[in-house]
Amino acid sequence: MLQLTISLVKISAALLLAIALLLLTEAESPATKSSEGATEEYRLPWASGQRMYTLQGQSQGSHQSIYSKYAYDFALGPLNGTPFEILAVRSGAVVLAVDTFGPSQDCDPAAQIRSNFILLDHGDGTGSRYEHLAQGSIVVKVGQRVPQGAVLAKSGNTGYVCSLAHLHYTAIDTKTRESIDRTFFDPDVKRHDGRPKSGEWYYSSNIRVSSKAGVVFLPIVSRSYNISPGREAAGSIAP
Repeated sequence: MLQLTISLVKISAALLLAIALLLLTEAESPATKSSEGATEEYRLPWASGQRMYTLQGQSQGSHQSIYSKYAYDFALGPLNGTPFEILAVRSGAVVLAVDTFGPSQDCDPAAQIRSNFILLDHGDGTGSRYEHLAQGSIVVKVGQRVPQGAVLAKSGNTGYVCSLAHLHYTAIDTKTRESIDRTFFDPDVKRHDGRPKSGEWYYSSNIRVSSKAGVVFLPIVSRSYNISPGREAAGSIAP
């Protein structure tokens, strides 16, 4: 009887070891390892099947500073500033949101600190910033985790905007806040290596979902986010 019990213990131990090794192997496999090649793909910030126009691409026009070098300006057309619905290019947590400023005067330098915007943290050292949002249009809250394709807000002309209301979008490094180069994986953008070009139209493949989908309000680990002077009183800041 004692020998049988010892044998069963050995079998159980061997089984547990096998399970542990299996889990370890899966955790280290390329399919599940967190890496640049395995991160969620970027999709254009509007609904699938909708076509938008690129007013300014990377390093074009006003996109020259370290904070906007890889930014894009999108609108319904070259002369159409009608507000459009903005979607999350990737899943992430809302860490900053400013929604209180009204429309700006055309090309008003003083309006630079009066831009409504959202900042999403993707959790891998990168984030996404959405600028010039229409007053009162933001439908997400600081601390909310949203999936890719979640409705965020509508485009507008808050902040420093010339001529046409639009969305200013850029991927950023969450430590330096600098604009970084990230490619979109929408099929229509692949003809330009995933980087929208000025003066070109693009169809999105981003699947629209409600901003209430998968809502979880959680404390956010502080990354020392800072916003421009004058915005602190108007914006929401993650803890």
